Amino acid sequence: AEQQQGTWTVRKAIMSRSARVLMEGWVRVPGDCF
Repeated sequence: AEQQQGTWTVRKAIMSRSARVLMEGWVRVPGDCF
């Protein structure tokens, strides 16, 4: 259970990080287009 919890934490951190990068990309791209 602990190992699964740790894996979930890592996965959650990676998802949040990638989501943050995607959000920054979405914010930057329209700024460059306009």
